[in-house]
Amino acid sequence: MPEMNGVDFTIAIQKHYPQVKVLALTMIKDSQYVKQMLQAGASGYLLKNAREKEIKEAIKTIISGGTYYAQEATQAIMDFMSKKKQNHELVSISTREKEVLRLIIDELSNQEIADKLFISIRTVEAHKRNLLEKTNSKTLAGLVKYAINNFIFEDL
Repeated sequence: MPEMNGVDFTIAIQKHYPQVKVLALTMIKDSQYVKQMLQAGASGYLLKNAREKEIKEAIKTIISGGTYYAQEATQAIMDFMSKKKQNHELVSISTREKEVLRLIIDELSNQEIADKLFISIRTVEAHKRNLLEKTNSKTLAGLVKYAINNFIFEDL
């Protein structure tokens, strides 16, 4: 789509015409994109290589009030969730580290984090080092990406 992507289009449709059911027809089977489309309000998700029979089935399902997701899209989400579960089993982030991470994401400086949590700057720096090490991140941007990709904070 030349003027906007499918996610933005779905959000606009749902905002102005909430009764309209959106069936995404795309080449993208990336789990993040599938998730974005679901959050935007899509009732279904098909890949462009879908056969006529599957397209008809998806339309019938959605019209009758259900949802329809192509096997490949469902598999991408399941694979992602499986990796997420494995990551959470390997990485244990303490409550305090989550607090520091949330404030990093909110763009607070070390001093602001220290003041807000009533800890020293050195303690903030230690928490940052620990978070970088635990998540195998090289930078704070990588740490934020890790938090988003692993649903550390569901509201991101």
